[in-house]
Amino acid sequence: MKEKKVNIPLRITICTLVSIVFLVFVGFGGFLLIFAVPHKVLMSMIPLVPALLILFYSIFFYTKKTRIILRYVSLGMAVISLTLVSVFGGIDLYYASHRIVDNSNINTEEYLPFDENSKIARLDHEASLRFSPLDDLPKVDGAAALFPMYSSFVNATYPKTIPPLNADNGCFFYTNTLGSIMEMFEGNRDLVFGVDPDGYREAGSKYSDVQIFKEPIGREGFVFFTHKNTPVDSLTVDQLKGIYSGNIINWKDVGGSDMKISIYHRNYGSGSYQGLRKYMDGINIVPAESPDYIVGLMSGIINIVADYINHPGAIGYSYYYYASSLMSNENIKILKVNGVEANKNNIGSKSYPFTDSFYMYGRKDKLKSTTTSLMNWVKSSEGQELVNKSGYSPIY
Repeated sequence: MKEKKVNIPLRITICTLVSIVFLVFVGFGGFLLIFAVPHKVLMSMIPLVPALLILFYSIFFYTKKTRIILRYVSLGMAVISLTLVSVFGGIDLYYASHRIVDNSNINTEEYLPFDENSKIARLDHEASLRFSPLDDLPKVDGAAALFPMYSSFVNATYPKTIPPLNADNGCFFYTNTLGSIMEMFEGNRDLVFGVDPDGYREAGSKYSDVQIFKEPIGREGFVFFTHKNTPVDSLTVDQLKGIYSGNIINWKDVGGSDMKISIYHRNYGSGSYQGLRKYMDGINIVPAESPDYIVGLMSGIINIVADYINHPGAIGYSYYYYASSLMSNENIKILKVNGVEANKNNIGSKSYPFTDSFYMYGRKDKLKSTTTSLMNWVKSSEGQELVNKSGYSPIY
């Protein structure tokens, strides 16, 4: 039976209109998929577009042989595309299943006072200061990195009958650096353990005129870290300033391989970001590349840098004890600075360049006698023993 011929101008018109409509929908769908699927998977789907068009065009060709050839070409392109989608999609799912998603700052349950299984430091004798349940107990709070230390102070000096951590009627709190400082400024905390709070009140703010007392109680090192496979072990102070000012953007410029330096920041209210500001000595810090490069929790920035598959070339910062002990990760390495290793001895002697004190502080107008007693005890040999046993360098 003779096959019916199709009018050529009509054939061209139909194919053109269908192609335009099809490509418009493909373009719109592709735009939406950019935000939903990995780019390699999306690129693998591209051959499906001509495959479908060729399949459609094949119905307008006169000879049966030509139609069969075009349909096989379309089928082949579709098979290739779906194979690539399966491969790259499977790889992405594998990597996603191996991404580090633990974003807890510290497991406070492991460092609670009055618990025989707690990891806190302890004295081998009863403390010379011991509050009674009838005393007006100081409300203490602090940073994540210092929680085990000030929990050991509570364990040594407070009565066992105090309310649980963060109880509304309690005296023992953990709200991290920014939270504890704000609570102190508001007058809701008597004694806070953390970084220097002066950087958290700007001129003109309601806290600018609040008078605080502040006492250093130990030394800590500010550290920078990369993945263990990054071929750089030491950076100079100037190189670090160059990286965080945005003037050095590739690892090859500091002795490494040709790879972009991906800077991950802590949130701008964190103690570690304030530490970075201090050590930049007034040099403007390069802003985060995107919101994804700002990490809310200190553990998060460690986990991101440790996840080399998804974050190659990453660099982060934190404090020594937190990065090396509280949230240690075998996949990161702490960089030397000016060739000096960050360790307890070098931090204690201040030979490590980025060494600073941490403090206990509170409002002068809220200072009470029990707070003064606790402060004096923390500076005593017993308090400093717990500072040392908690992993920090004492200063008294």
